[in-house]
Amino acid sequence: MKYSSLKSLILLCLILFIPLMALEAQTVLVHSASMSDKDDETIRIYSQSAEAGIMDVLFNRGCIAFSDMSEADESGTLSLALKTGADYVISWSLVEEGLRGSLVKADESESLNAVFVDETELENLYKDPSELYAALGSKLCESLVGDRW
Repeated sequence: MKYSSLKSLILLCLILFIPLMALEAQTVLVHSASMSDKDDETIRIYSQSAEAGIMDVLFNRGCIAFSDMSEADESGTLSLALKTGADYVISWSLVEEGLRGSLVKADESESLNAVFVDETELENLYKDPSELYAALGSKLCESLVGDRW
């Protein structure tokens, strides 16, 4: 099969461009406390929905994101982030009236932002609690990340 010079140039550009795209992607560790056996099903659903909302925002922004549900403290979470090559850590939790989260630059252990998202801001828009918590997770992530990436 004979390649024209234009096809070869396009192929070469693709081969060079794909690794550069990977270098531009931010890697984010999304940390939340692990669920205990005592947590009821409702809390599990809220937590899973909120995490799905957070992950959707990250994926839509082209980030490489992975989840950590553990009882690790802040230093343990940062250690895991550094071992896995994450650039940032989003730590979040369900709280009484919504979600609380923080964004930390992993290699500097520097807190960049902390946010509380009140469920009363969105509860009138969503009748289904799963949708509400997914929207809260999205809002939390967008507020934490802002226009960084």
